[in-house]
Amino acid sequence: MGPKPRPTVLAPSFALVGNRCHSLVATVVCVVPQVYLEAIGLTEGLSYVAIELEIKIRVESHESIRAALRDAGAEYVSHVLETNRLLDLPDGALLKAGCGLRVRSVDVLDGDGPKTTLTYKGPREAGPVKRREELEVAVEDAAAMTSVLKALGYGERIVFEKRRESWRMDDCRVELDEVPLLGTFVEIEGPTEASIEAVRQRLGLAGHAIEPRTYVALLTERGDDDAADPRVFRFESPS
Repeated sequence: MGPKPRPTVLAPSFALVGNRCHSLVATVVCVVPQVYLEAIGLTEGLSYVAIELEIKIRVESHESIRAALRDAGAEYVSHVLETNRLLDLPDGALLKAGCGLRVRSVDVLDGDGPKTTLTYKGPREAGPVKRREELEVAVEDAAAMTSVLKALGYGERIVFEKRRESWRMDDCRVELDEVPLLGTFVEIEGPTEASIEAVRQRLGLAGHAIEPRTYVALLTERGDDDAADPRVFRFESPS
């Protein structure tokens, strides 16, 4: 008698997505067999839940920030090129609910870079610091994960590249970002608003305004409303 079939996987944290945004994400974790989840690289489990706390600040360049990080004894982590694929249902249900569904692939240029991930972000709470629920799982194959989501009815809405240099400072993470058409930014993410503000002060950014909009929102404003999905924003290749 052969081995019993592997049970399907139920991840309550991701099932919340279906309840809140009327999406089909719950289908991925409720009915896809464990063996197939492993085949497409969902090997880390589907239970990571956190509240994301961060601020974003537009800057002219990263040079002075990088110098301030070094002077403060911050730890350099990595330099990567991300490709971010934002997906939604045909009626735009996620966007209308203030939610986001992203597949991010990462090309590590230097250091210990992050893994490719599937991420759900909930609606933002009111306040100067961006606070929203974030559910994230590492995946091995971004293309396969995107294909699964497309088979469930999602489509790519925006694809954009981002250059990101990551540092650790105290108990916060500082990201030096560059996005096509938008320019350069600093993101500070930490466990509390107080810790984020302390790092902001030490980096000399207290006088800089916080940018409340996401990169997706900023790119949407800069994009062509009549362009077919997905709208793609990439860095120009060197000549």
